[in-house]
Amino acid sequence: MPTRSPHRGWRKFRSDLLYLTLMFSDNTTSKEMRAVTDAAAILYMREVDLFRLAHLKRWGREISPVQLERLFAAYMFERHVPVWVREFSELVHRRQHYGTLASLHADAKHYRKLPKPSPYGGFIVAAVLAGSLIFTLALTEVSYHPGTSAPMECHRGTGFEVIAKLAYMASGKPPPACITP
Repeated sequence: MPTRSPHRGWRKFRSDLLYLTLMFSDNTTSKEMRAVTDAAAILYMREVDLFRLAHLKRWGREISPVQLERLFAAYMFERHVPVWVREFSELVHRRQHYGTLASLHADAKHYRKLPKPSPYGGFIVAAVLAGSLIFTLALTEVSYHPGTSAPMECHRGTGFEVIAKLAYMASGKPPPACITP
């Protein structure tokens, strides 16, 4: 049976104490939240990634995922902006004003994560195109009966002239007079 570390409780207390004392200011305004949003836009990154970069710049280490989640949730739902995020946002705005953002852009590049393309992307595109072609070809087989259907000006058209012409060419049937000029 694994034993618990006697220091576990102290670490939790220290983490909570740091969270409560260092992270928040009591006078958060929408102007401060706007500054954070603008700073993230200036660096072309998400706000949560701005939190990560600000923590790294302030304390020289990555923020733990649990602490980041707690702080970012408080930012989003309770409008609390951590002091170090506010200071970093001000730094971004100052550097933008003086034209010295290059080093921050280089640091931010690490946090700009583009989603990986799906390995099934080509298959998905091919399936959608094949489904569209099958649907278009199926529409050429729809028949019109004046007694049971609503009157239509062109009873064999799909609504898209180019697609209808391609469908008729693929099926080998001559298009009706209302489709051909």
